[in-house]
Amino acid sequence: MKICIVDDDPIFQLLAKKQFQKIAGDIDTVSFTNGIDAYAYFRSVELTSLSMPKLLLVDLNLPIMNGWQLIDKLRKTCLTENTHIYIVSSSPAIEDRIRSLSLTCVKDYLMKPINSQQYEELYRVANVAH
Repeated sequence: MKICIVDDDPIFQLLAKKQFQKIAGDIDTVSFTNGIDAYAYFRSVELTSLSMPKLLLVDLNLPIMNGWQLIDKLRKTCLTENTHIYIVSSSPAIEDRIRSLSLTCVKDYLMKPINSQQYEELYRVANVAH
């Protein structure tokens, strides 16, 4: 299973990769520190007909293109129609949670840090659905 992590925190990226690798050996992770590089990746995967990630974890506060902008651009395409998108943020703002859950493409809003049971649930949901 391919998983995409978009977060400018290298510690979160590393921990997420390690957690998913503990869950299953078939995990292929790609990660980006900003939304523009992640969007370019999704566009390149579309052009090369490689498999899209089944799971996309997006932080909101990113440089260059933030998480909201990335999700908005992805929503305007069909690039993520088979991808489970989760907002992963350290923001406790209720407005962010409400806005996230109002988007039909976003499955949930998760507060950092994510525990091992949450990683297992993310993997299970994305793996079962495809």
